[in-house]
Amino acid sequence: MWWGFWLLAALAAAWLTFDYFYWSIRLPQDRVLTNKQGETMSVRIEGRAPGILKLTWLSDGSSHLYPTNNLVGADQEFVARLPVMLSFKYPLDYELTDAEGHPVLARLEGRTSGLLKWTSRADNLTHWTALDSLPVADQALAMSLPATLQMSYPLEAEFTDKQGQSYGVSIEGRSDTVVKVTLTKDGTMQIISLADLSPGDQAFLRNLPVNLTFNYPQEWTLTDQRGRSVHVSIEGRTPEVVKITVLEDGTTHLYPIANLSQKDQAFVQSLPVSLALQYPLKSSLMDQQGHTLQVTIEGRSDDQVKFTREDDGNTYTYPIAKLSDADQAYVRLLPLKWGDETAAAPVPSESIETKNMRDRVTELRRQITDLNMQMTGSGVSQMQRDVLTDDMKIRQDEMDNLMTKLLNTSSANPAESDASSSTPTDLQQQIADIQQHIAEVHTALAKGPPADTAASAYPKWRDQLNGELSGAEAQLSHLYDQAGSSSQ
Repeated sequence: MWWGFWLLAALAAAWLTFDYFYWSIRLPQDRVLTNKQGETMSVRIEGRAPGILKLTWLSDGSSHLYPTNNLVGADQEFVARLPVMLSFKYPLDYELTDAEGHPVLARLEGRTSGLLKWTSRADNLTHWTALDSLPVADQALAMSLPATLQMSYPLEAEFTDKQGQSYGVSIEGRSDTVVKVTLTKDGTMQIISLADLSPGDQAFLRNLPVNLTFNYPQEWTLTDQRGRSVHVSIEGRTPEVVKITVLEDGTTHLYPIANLSQKDQAFVQSLPVSLALQYPLKSSLMDQQGHTLQVTIEGRSDDQVKFTREDDGNTYTYPIAKLSDADQAYVRLLPLKWGDETAAAPVPSESIETKNMRDRVTELRRQITDLNMQMTGSGVSQMQRDVLTDDMKIRQDEMDNLMTKLLNTSSANPAESDASSSTPTDLQQQIADIQQHIAEVHTALAKGPPADTAASAYPKWRDQLNGELSGAEAQLSHLYDQAGSSSQ
């Protein structure tokens, strides 16, 4: 009798236990869950996978994937008893949370061990996000998804710089400090410093394999801080300067890295240090007036630089302070050395300005001679003579001004003048006298012969004046050379 009672009691207890566990683990089921922030959620649990619940909010009917580790301990224990009945396949729609806490509608495409690939459902742009930069809940979700991706270049992504500007790119590779990309909007290739990108993009890039190594020579388009660009072959660098060959004209330069744009500074500094600055150095130098010379630098002191000009082979010394600001910075990076000479700088043999003035005088002299030949040629009208005369006067005035400067230079440096030469004052007076005579001859040629001159006598008259003109110009040329020599 009693055994039957106990059998019925055992069966009833078993049924009640089965009924409790069956209804407590059945899916779907409605339940109130509490998260770690103390917020309650009235939801319908649709299913679960390890670490994730699929929930439908009873308040609005929206469905979400929710990480179980964001629930309080009691609810985590309850969820752990639920059957595993979800398996995730990509793509998977999910609501991520960005760095500012804003929800982002995303389509998850896959992940690696450290990165999540997703597409924004708002603009269809592809993103790669480092898992450790995600909020805790999103990180837990992502880690529960299967790792299906292997990283390989090129890689489509979107970058955001430190100013908040976003742009699409195709990532070609990276080094420890820069990333090589092709811009989606126009197809141009750029090297971008990792330091110029947002923290999230930096974290993402550090999960990518390092595949960039730069060897010399390296063709590149460098841009300075004024926005001027030039296509070059980079031959090497020191910590402060980069050696480049301009592809357009083949000239070689050493250029301060600090004068490059921020992006090009980052790129150049990612290249290996391969140069040790030693004299002689082929380079170009620019003065404050913008005149540029191709030179071989032989050495420098604290305030002067010594170089050999490529166009004439002569050696000069020049005050560093008279160079352009960029070349001053560059020259001061060079070692203090004067070759085998003593540390004291030699007296300059000729300054760049003096050489430029002498070269210009030579060119003006040639132009004046050409104009004179045109003016005295046959078949030239009076109007044409007037135009040629005006052109000659313009050039003559410029040449006179230059010669005055050369003579003043000689006067200011009497110790540098040739003792056997005339004094600057004497030269100046002689030049002025001959210039006056040449001007008178030009005026006579422009006006033509006297009215009573027979037509048959015109050639003789013209040849006589041209003879005087040639003699005067030869004498003037000699005096110019003498003045130029005294200014050296």
